[in-house]
Amino acid sequence: MFNSAKVVENINRIHFLLKENFDEVSIVESSNKSDFYFHIDVKKTTPTDTGSRKTYQMKAKIFKESLVRDSFKWFYATNPLSEKTSWIERESHLDSLCLDLLDVINFERLDESYLSSIKEEYSLVTEQNSNSSDQESHYTKILNTIEQHTRVKDVDLEKKSDGDKLFHKLHYILEGDLSLSEKLIIETQLVKLPEVEYVVFGEKKISLTLS
Repeated sequence: MFNSAKVVENINRIHFLLKENFDEVSIVESSNKSDFYFHIDVKKTTPTDTGSRKTYQMKAKIFKESLVRDSFKWFYATNPLSEKTSWIERESHLDSLCLDLLDVINFERLDESYLSSIKEEYSLVTEQNSNSSDQESHYTKILNTIEQHTRVKDVDLEKKSDGDKLFHKLHYILEGDLSLSEKLIIETQLVKLPEVEYVVFGEKKISLTLS
């Protein structure tokens, strides 16, 4: 018979540390025949070197009997979205489990099919500095121009190169269609911005090429 009080103490400590390091945390007691374990589900949004963000999901499990010790084995799913995922065994100390989970995310030690499914999200936030805290970034100016006429549901950032030239493409996914007059007004306003080279309209979509 294992020490249930120690198990409760350790899982509460793990829950506290996970909430300190991850954006979303869920711990559920589960069982498979005679095996009893804690199922851990966490999410973490991290910035990329392109200025976008990626949200990673991780699923892990720790057998209850392992938590009578401060060092224990645990397992994580290489593809948290698949029921047929492989499980990788790791060993951690109670206070290093979060770092080991973050190691899996930071070095993308996950299945390639899962990694390729993660969508990059470009954050259209105002770029501020100590000299001009109220200065809008050009991304925010573009967004504000478009949203004078229709709401933007989503934004995708694409980086491309043409020889030695690197340029960005922004694809704005819209909630509704634009009239011809609205397209003309938006295009006229956007091309006045020095960073905008081309404006292309699609079905509920505006694509911009930025210098």
